[in-house]
Amino acid sequence: MSDYTVRFAERNDIPAIMNFIDENWKKGHILATNKELFEWQYINNDRLNMVIGEDDQHILQAILGYVPYADGEDKDFCLALWKAKEGTAFLGVKLLRFLLQEEPHRKVFCNGINLRTTEMIYRRLGFSIGKLKQWYRLCDVSEYRIAVVNNKMIPNYRTDSTKNLVSYKDFSELEKNKTEKLFVTYTVPYKSEAYIFKRYFEHPIYEYEVYGVENELGKVEAAIVFRVQECNDSKALRIIDFFGDYSLIYHLTSQIDAIACEIGAEYIDMYAMGLEDKQMIASGWLVVGEDANIIPNYFSPYSQCNVEINACTTDESIILFKGDGDQDRPS
Repeated sequence: MSDYTVRFAERNDIPAIMNFIDENWKKGHILATNKELFEWQYINNDRLNMVIGEDDQHILQAILGYVPYADGEDKDFCLALWKAKEGTAFLGVKLLRFLLQEEPHRKVFCNGINLRTTEMIYRRLGFSIGKLKQWYRLCDVSEYRIAVVNNKMIPNYRTDSTKNLVSYKDFSELEKNKTEKLFVTYTVPYKSEAYIFKRYFEHPIYEYEVYGVENELGKVEAAIVFRVQECNDSKALRIIDFFGDYSLIYHLTSQIDAIACEIGAEYIDMYAMGLEDKQMIASGWLVVGEDANIIPNYFSPYSQCNVEINACTTDESIILFKGDGDQDRPS
């Protein structure tokens, strides 16, 4: 057996890492072919956020990427892209142990885990396992070209709050109008201002729509991130993230419906873990999989099927959305 060296990757390792992804993860994977996207995802403050394992010939044998949500020793981070070559025994686990020991942090999680291959490993390391529920609302349209609707049900909802949803194209305006509720350090994960700016205002490929939830003084207490998905000459409005005062998400149904109607969407969907089921149901949302409808998640290529997203975390109080980690990226 080879002796393996485990270390943090450096920028000059990027070509070898991208080649490793192409050869060992998926041929033609976007992170193997698009250097701009790779660097956007894994470089933070000029540091490459990846652990690698090499054999005694300095040939790459395993990789583990991660996405920090803030700077400093009490940051939270999400694991993203973990692969070891066959025949390397427990090298992949060694990478994870190295990262947990050597990278200062508060909480760690991973969005989009493969239960078949990694659940036992995560549990042995003290992680809890959970699932992101896919919530959705149909729009009242005559034809559904993306979703498969066998049961056209659009639930009523309780009276919403009077708070306004206001589009923010400029991050500096969002910062200027923020309240103390928008970037709250005790939430898990804590999403720093720098993280939000990079994640949703500087994405190299996707275009996100960020709406602030404003109070009566025009100050932002929470923010919701949308992405419009076009497919089959139709549109879906996808809620990718929410941060700030999480309780407000249960009182925005009419405002979200109005945005969906304005763009001509056929439905709205949102993957989330940690929200209160009773509150979501009272707000008029349905759970994918509890009826005969299909609300697709894969669009590159488009696949007409329901998809589960599982996650692990070191803190069971965590609230996750599809935008966490690398679940919402081009394929």
